[in-house]
Amino acid sequence: MDSFFSAELDKFKKYILLILLLVFLGVGVLIYQFFSFDPEIEKVSLPEDYQAENYYFYLPENGNDSPADAQALLLQPFIGGDEENSAAAEAEQNARALSGLADDLDAVLLVITFDIAQLAEEGGLTEKEAAHWQEPGLIYQDLQERLADRDYQLADNLYLFGFGSSALYASRWLALQAESGELPEAAALGAPGGWPMVPAASYQDRELDFPLGLADLSAEALAESREKLENLPLLLFGGAEDEFCLRDDSRYFQADHQEILAEFAVCQPGLAAPVVELYQEHLPLVEIKEYQDVDHRLNLEMYDDLLEFFTGITG
Repeated sequence: MDSFFSAELDKFKKYILLILLLVFLGVGVLIYQFFSFDPEIEKVSLPEDYQAENYYFYLPENGNDSPADAQALLLQPFIGGDEENSAAAEAEQNARALSGLADDLDAVLLVITFDIAQLAEEGGLTEKEAAHWQEPGLIYQDLQERLADRDYQLADNLYLFGFGSSALYASRWLALQAESGELPEAAALGAPGGWPMVPAASYQDRELDFPLGLADLSAEALAESREKLENLPLLLFGGAEDEFCLRDDSRYFQADHQEILAEFAVCQPGLAAPVVELYQEHLPLVEIKEYQDVDHRLNLEMYDDLLEFFTGITG
């Protein structure tokens, strides 16, 4: 009898050891997959007459090479480049960081590389007639054609994202789109360098022309732009301790505009109070989020809020 129970016990122990081994192997595979995850980012070079250097795109994991349903596009016009890092290297790194958000949204990711040094030679971001404002639309069409060759469809819904100087660019691109094109389905602007372009023509008796605001528009064009912007879901967010400010950088603001912004004291930690005031006044669908004890960075709470914001739009 004892030998019977002993044999059964030995058999039971073997089963337990086998189960533990399988669990251990399963956890090991998950850990390996987590740390070895390398999203397949594809790079496309652009013709020399483009001011954008190149673009990167990523197809979401839960899609496939030929999904049955058209997929949304998450767009980031990326502004970067400094003495230590090339804009292209930074943009690729940024695309890898955003690939998780694209997966969660089941959206194609498009990151366009703009080198700020190259843009500065063409008037930076201060010239309304600069050719680079048209390039996100042209690059979108190029990507659409490339994916069509793979029987991969893009839906019409486009979601715009920018953080830091990229958010500043995105805010100006939005205003120009409101004036002469179509707006995206939704936009999220994070820590936009002190003064993103605002949907107003004046503030405190100071006229706000491009790239501060809409004062250079005719009355009719202003009304049409505001009507479009009023229907745009927009998330404006940043850290309460964020001191990132581009006010004194001539590549982003000319001297006369720098003087106006100095009066508004926009280079304070957190989102500038006049910007929050004007966005809330003129954009009924705006959400404002400021994160306590956070400086110039994206954190997990912001990521969760971005995901909730965009998925709320997609339904």
